Amino acid sequence: MQSESAHRRAAGAAGSGGLLAQAYVDGPGHCTFTTAETLAALHTLEHRLATGRWTADPATLNSRASAADPSTAPRYTSHRPAPYPRPYDLAHPGDVRR
Repeated sequence: MQSESAHRRAAGAAGSGGLLAQAYVDGPGHCTFTTAETLAALHTLEHRLATGRWTADPATLNSRASAADPSTAPRYTSHRPAPYPRPYDLAHPGDVRR
């Protein structure tokens, strides 16, 4: 997940930070999202397109996932990835090791 912090830095350095929303699921493996979690992410993107605002906080995502499938416990959680261990994209001056 460290690459997610580098992606955020690169988007911010390019002036596109407001277009990026990141969400995290507390689950084993890579991309083991439930159908409800995937639908919650899709509905969040649709909301962003309709309103111009992100609502990608864990509580909102979990609520959307629960609405999509009440029988499955949603797993969206707050997370802050560790810094990427080396510069990610030297084309963006904001992407430096801190």
